[in-house]
Amino acid sequence: MAAVTSEVAQGAGGVVLFGSQAPADLGVQLRVLQAAAPGHLPPMVMADEEGGLVQRLANLDGSIPSESWMGANWSPAQVRAASYGMGLRMAAAGVTTDLAPVLDVDGRGGSIAQNPDATRSFGANVSVVTADGLAFASGLEAAGVTPVVKHFPGLGNATANTDLGPASTPPWAVEQGGPLAPFVAAVAAKMPAVMVSNASTPGLSTLPASISPVTEGALLGDRLGFGGLVVTDSLSASSISDIGLGVPAASVEALRAGADMVLSSVGPSQTASTTSQTISAITAAVAAGALPRSRLTDAVLHVLAAKGYLCGPASRWAVAARSQGGYWIASPDGRVSGVGAPWLGSPAASGKPVPSPVSSIVGTPDGLGYWTATGAGNVFGFGDAKWLGSPSAADQVLPSRVVAMAATRGGHGYWLATATGNVFAYGTARWCGSPAAAGLSGMVTPVVSLSPTPGGHGYWVTTATGNVYPYGTARWFGSLADRSTPLRGLVVGMAVAPAGKGYWLATSAGGVHPFGDARWLGSPSQSQPSHAGPVVAISAASTHGSNGSSTAVQAYSAFMVSPSLDFPSPTVTRY
Repeated sequence: MAAVTSEVAQGAGGVVLFGSQAPADLGVQLRVLQAAAPGHLPPMVMADEEGGLVQRLANLDGSIPSESWMGANWSPAQVRAASYGMGLRMAAAGVTTDLAPVLDVDGRGGSIAQNPDATRSFGANVSVVTADGLAFASGLEAAGVTPVVKHFPGLGNATANTDLGPASTPPWAVEQGGPLAPFVAAVAAKMPAVMVSNASTPGLSTLPASISPVTEGALLGDRLGFGGLVVTDSLSASSISDIGLGVPAASVEALRAGADMVLSSVGPSQTASTTSQTISAITAAVAAGALPRSRLTDAVLHVLAAKGYLCGPASRWAVAARSQGGYWIASPDGRVSGVGAPWLGSPAASGKPVPSPVSSIVGTPDGLGYWTATGAGNVFGFGDAKWLGSPSAADQVLPSRVVAMAATRGGHGYWLATATGNVFAYGTARWCGSPAAAGLSGMVTPVVSLSPTPGGHGYWVTTATGNVYPYGTARWFGSLADRSTPLRGLVVGMAVAPAGKGYWLATSAGGVHPFGDARWLGSPSQSQPSHAGPVVAISAASTHGSNGSSTAVQAYSAFMVSPSLDFPSPTVTRY
């Protein structure tokens, strides 16, 4: 860890763990390492946990069979269960990202020295590779670990191991006939990240895929429509150096081609110099106009999205409390479930297209309806929730995805907030300002919530690292960013205290922080240190009575989500 601490302190996007025996105190070491990150923006912690011969943390997260064995002997459900259990243990150790599964179609076997896939592939059957590979990835996601499917556009039957020298795959005509299919399915399943290989594909590009604009930009991005994180295979590989590119120059080429995160693997003594030279090369390329600055901005947004910063842990689930008791929970594909609250419909059930994942659900003040909003700015109203407009209907080009929605006190209007701090008002909701309009559009951390004042004439906008921005009649009572105490987890939401004279901020790790007249009443992290899942939302209880009048109740509910193989089942802790 010491070899990369300086780079993490400078803002490195991620670290990769190598080896075969993880230290027993890995979690402690990783927390210390991540505390060095600027702005409380920790790096992605990655490992190659594929199963079989390729496992770095087997002594901590348990050994599982190789992908080739699983493909030949297990059903997709069994594969998913194995990766889910492993993922839970990875997450507990502080590892956030798995550079797996391998989606290459290759049944040759043999040694990794000759065949880079060998036992790492689920097999030679495209359908098996697709089903088992997506099951493996799905299990990791359910456990809270980001899967990275690899090696796009398919490394199966490559001529050599790219770590050891140049290699090529079968011709593009062959790749399109089957080996590309698992990756097409992964894109359709909205997998969060893809690793691109260092092999070339005859008939597609003469360059290694990791630095090829044709493979990364035209094929993966434009043709297949992948919008997640694009990661390179190690740019220290011989297949890259043998064509005359060191890590710094290859990084520039990879970013220009469409990669978002560049990986390299050098010895501890070379880490600092390689990183410094890479940063200098990228900076020089931007200054010379050889690498568009917009390409870097796009890459950063993809990295933040993969980390969960653009929409927080609630990107998979959104929760709305009901003043009469109970709550609704919405899944990203538009399904709504009521727990102690009436089910009034959902985009998925009504057959309405859900163009992007649902990011929020908000109940009407009287609890007889709700709105759901997607990241693309679509708003769907159910029950007595009237549709009052949306950015998508106005053909507005959103600068970033919608991450939060809030309704006015009377329920005749709502606000939508985007990750970069823009606020859109509809119906009777007054626009009172926004971080973006105030010149704060360059915020280091994205917005995660928007909370209106009880009177509806102002609102607070909060970011993932705990900055609070008040607008209109909303007063500023403090923020986590002003405290010297390191923030555990990301801020996932704000709940406003009665009469709007204070607020609570909740983090994904279960901490609740009060400001103003909001009293501290406890938090999941204190009372349940091993709670089942991350906190995804906080909602003040009975801030408004059924008649719309303010009450003096000091209470809140923290919503936690337990990883589930089916529709997510929320756990609620009330304080």
